Amino acid sequence: MEKLPINENSGQSYGYTVYRREGLNIPANSVLTITGHIRDTVMVLVNGVLISNALTSSDHLNDFGFWKIENGNITLTTEDLSDATLDLIVENWGRSCYGNIYYQFKGLVDANQVFLNDEELSSWTIYPLEFKQSWNKNLADWGSVEESQSGPALYKATLTIDDDDITDTFIDMRGWVRDQSYFTLNGKNISIYSGAMHYFRIPPELWQDRLRKLRAAGLNTVETYVAWNIHEPQDGVFDFGDGGTDLGAWADLAGFIKLAQQEDLLVIVRPGPYIGADLDFGGFPSWLLKNDGIEVRTNDATFMGYVQRYFDQLLPILSELQFTKGGPIIMVQVENELGWWYC
Repeated sequence: MEKLPINENSGQSYGYTVYRREGLNIPANSVLTITGHIRDTVMVLVNGVLISNALTSSDHLNDFGFWKIENGNITLTTEDLSDATLDLIVENWGRSCYGNIYYQFKGLVDANQVFLNDEELSSWTIYPLEFKQSWNKNLADWGSVEESQSGPALYKATLTIDDDDITDTFIDMRGWVRDQSYFTLNGKNISIYSGAMHYFRIPPELWQDRLRKLRAAGLNTVETYVAWNIHEPQDGVFDFGDGGTDLGAWADLAGFIKLAQQEDLLVIVRPGPYIGADLDFGGFPSWLLKNDGIEVRTNDATFMGYVQRYFDQLLPILSELQFTKGGPIIMVQVENELGWWYC
């Protein structure tokens, strides 16, 4: 995407890029191969018909068309086709903020060769789809939708509401696969409206007041990080509200979560071990640094040993407070922006 001669030669940053080859003769059972790793996903269409899998399940991430697969291939057709059009629609899913930042090119890059059976395809016509406002407004020749579409498409609709019926009106998007805005909990669809509240930053005697204000603001979920340096202030000394350390009252994580449930709030927990959260050392206990050569946020054996010991204390507490066990915890975030570091 970045190598396209657009935007003052800075290329395309976001959206989709369509690579098109027309006038192809495609024998029956032909195999399309893309060498290297896709950056980041690709949809394959032949004569406008989607051949590759749409992403409707996490299992599809292990199929052709997604970045995890190297030298992926897919069968295009079971019959001979002449003068066919092949489209590869590539999507950028984001970039890491570390390492060779300026060389994270997306789209079909130098490492990606495209083969139809044993023949390398070249001379693509490339269409950048950036979805800029000016481009969107100039789209014309919209057609009616006669039947369900299996491939990628743009839809435009107009909703007219009579003045008398304007109250409590909404659009039901539950039939759309991507950008689903609701969760299913106990067989009911709910939307998550959450706000962050870090228990270790608020005096415990104010927890209930703040949780009630959060609920009164219309939220149904509270999020919180779990600060390792609060719960293991000294090497091997743990405190989750009953350890007698200087910040013991702030360390009652289970008490905070149960109080949130009492105030009719669901809970999202972010246990790290690194949490950032504008804390010194990202919430790591400073005593980790007494170990010469320790490499935090990596698979360093010394670091992982301390993480394992800490999680052996923390995770059983969280486990008993999961929604499936009668508690309010519905989600757990693993680590925090881990892409900043190598693992």
